[in-house]
Amino acid sequence: MRKIVKKNEKQKVYVRSLQMARRGVGVMLASTLTLSACVTDGSGRLTTLGGQQVVDPADSCSIHRQPIANLQRSTFGADDAITSLAVGAGAAVLIGIFTRDWKAALGGGAAAAGGTAVVSYINNKNQIAKGQTSLLTAIDSDAASDSQGVSRIQAAVNDLRACRKRQFVQLGDDIKAGRLTKEDAKQKFLTLDNYRKGDDSIVNEVLGVAEKRASLYTEARMQTLKTDNPEVALASYEVPNAHPPLPVMKIKKAAKLRAGQSADSSILATLPVGSEVQIKESTNGWNHVYFDGHDGFLPDSVLKDTGRSVSASPTKKTPDVTKLVNSIKATKAANEGASKELDTAADNVRTLLG
Repeated sequence: MRKIVKKNEKQKVYVRSLQMARRGVGVMLASTLTLSACVTDGSGRLTTLGGQQVVDPADSCSIHRQPIANLQRSTFGADDAITSLAVGAGAAVLIGIFTRDWKAALGGGAAAAGGTAVVSYINNKNQIAKGQTSLLTAIDSDAASDSQGVSRIQAAVNDLRACRKRQFVQLGDDIKAGRLTKEDAKQKFLTLDNYRKGDDSIVNEVLGVAEKRASLYTEARMQTLKTDNPEVALASYEVPNAHPPLPVMKIKKAAKLRAGQSADSSILATLPVGSEVQIKESTNGWNHVYFDGHDGFLPDSVLKDTGRSVSASPTKKTPDVTKLVNSIKATKAANEGASKELDTAADNVRTLLG
């Protein structure tokens, strides 16, 4: 019976892997077609992206598409080697990040591109990196650069969606006030709806490429750390504290740990005689100390030097790849929220049109 269950589970994983593989191949083909559809003008700006004209003179809101297209060109450009590497195996890994189906995602990634995208990327990074730590630093550096672009994308998308919403609201107001005939209003609605579809195409194109980059970096960290679990690769980790060893002092009489360098500051804790604290900094007769999970201040008068010091506690660091993944999630969530508001505005106009 156990053998049958295990066999069924393996079969399910295999089926999911094949599905992921097909998705990865589909993404690769779609990305190739889409990137070839990017057109630039003489100044290098993208004029067409995802098969859509970026700025349409007849559409006042389309000016908000240009910053998005510019970011596609500068941060996630089609001529960037990382983007082309990310199209294959990385697409399936990203599915794992968001669905938590790691086995199927990894199987799909391997089937889709044989792992060559990540291998090529890591080999490229290894040319300048020496050892695991420097390789992880190089990967995170790429992710940090992309994170800045994603932050700008979110602001640009917000501007575009807000402008489009105002157009639908204005159309509804014009219908209510009788400033447009029913036929003119219907035509205006169709025009705005088409503009919005163009917005979706451009936004989805840029976010899609950003996701591929995030998936590539994630699998690169997984391979570098020799783990098949993305959660491990994206988890925060401890790093040595850069501060020099901290002097240790002893409380010579009961003292109140305060939130600021003043006897009027709020009390955080009461420290008994003999307690030991670590001194982070001393200024103007007050000491910034660490004691039993508390950060606060004590006056010189309550402290006695022990002649000892301790290394500063390690600090937690979040990988820049994790920050990129979370930034993309936040941008997608904001975009989905704005899209729902647009749906509501458009539905209100439909109701008025009957």
